[in-house]
Amino acid sequence: MLASALTSAVALAGVTALGILTVLHRSYGLAAGALVALAGIIYADPLLVPVAAFPATLLIQRAGGGAGAGLALCDLAVVAAAAVAITKIRWDAAPTLRRALVPVAVFEAVMLLTVMANPNKHDALEWAHRIEMLGGTLLVGWVVAASGRAKQAISALLVASMVLALLTLEHALTLHFKPAQFGLYQKNFIGATMWMAFVLAHLNPSWIAVPRRLARATKYLCGLALLASQSKQGIIALIVVLVYTTARHPSIRRRSKLLLAAIVPLALGGYFIITREVSNLKVNRFNSIGVRVDVSFPADFRVWATSPIFGHGMRWFYLPQFSGSQYGFQYIQPPNIFVETLVAGGILGIIALVLLLGGSTRVLLSMPAEISTIALVLVLGRVVEAMFDIYWTSGGFLLPWLVAGLAVGTWDSAVAGRAPVARPLGIATGTT
Repeated sequence: MLASALTSAVALAGVTALGILTVLHRSYGLAAGALVALAGIIYADPLLVPVAAFPATLLIQRAGGGAGAGLALCDLAVVAAAAVAITKIRWDAAPTLRRALVPVAVFEAVMLLTVMANPNKHDALEWAHRIEMLGGTLLVGWVVAASGRAKQAISALLVASMVLALLTLEHALTLHFKPAQFGLYQKNFIGATMWMAFVLAHLNPSWIAVPRRLARATKYLCGLALLASQSKQGIIALIVVLVYTTARHPSIRRRSKLLLAAIVPLALGGYFIITREVSNLKVNRFNSIGVRVDVSFPADFRVWATSPIFGHGMRWFYLPQFSGSQYGFQYIQPPNIFVETLVAGGILGIIALVLLLGGSTRVLLSMPAEISTIALVLVLGRVVEAMFDIYWTSGGFLLPWLVAGLAVGTWDSAVAGRAPVARPLGIATGTT
């Protein structure tokens, strides 16, 4: 009785203190409240934290304020989830996870050389950030799958994606069908989120098996929102992924006839849009293609030429010496995965990236296609998208590697005999 009374008194005092703090300092109060809620969740069910990391990939707001200041909320969610996940992993029962972490370790080891060649806080922090973006996501995905919560995590993600899709469609109508974007949710981030959610709902493998109605609703809403965003790179990534999956899996090909028919006018429309922008380069040098080809990339290559082996560091564009150029603009993160890597890490950086993507692809291909396909197409589809956009970004980057962790965890569990599979592992049917 006395212990219960003391507990109630402490809880009441804590709530009162939290209320006073919120009144005096709103941001501190909200942060403290979030920490208390997180502590409660961890106490009640620690695995809810890794599950929550999936829908949290949509939270791209910065915890430290403006752009470039502090980690994004999605990164903080993955850090918290990884801290929980690492305590739940049985390494003797995770052989595929160990192999999946090898390319990440090799990548980080090679990129450490560019950190040593360019010692500054931006470079060091980004090096640590990529450990979380690559290794942390794999750990989180593995634990979610091994605990049998893949369906819960992906369902939460799809619901969050539909909320973003509805907001995107509302803004498209408000803006009279101009590219739909709002606040920090730029059209290319929306496009990346929409095509990935569409693919997850369309493939919906049996080891995830989200409800069919949820999958259908996600496909329709996210497909429309992708078009509303007018993200060309997102549309290109989706086309490549759909063509690959329908060619590789007869079961998907049988239920993708309408999608394949829709790809033709979509591809033709994209071709004419790109052709028009190319033909308008003489009139508008700073359209989306002109900025890349005529302005950004030539300037980036000139920067790379001054340090071709080690590059200038992973956040070189934050440094004072790159605050401008002869074109009169401030250097930005190059919107191409290979140009960006070349400037940031030099030739060593390109080698590291090839080892990371090649090694990760090899690990995924070593698993049955029924398990690995969904992870493989998200990881490589993101690379296709990043041929025309920034690769190392919070949010859009995290999801493919979380799903890769899911696939690895599913396979390790199946091999260990822990996965309660009611039917042969395969692509689920009925998500037309």
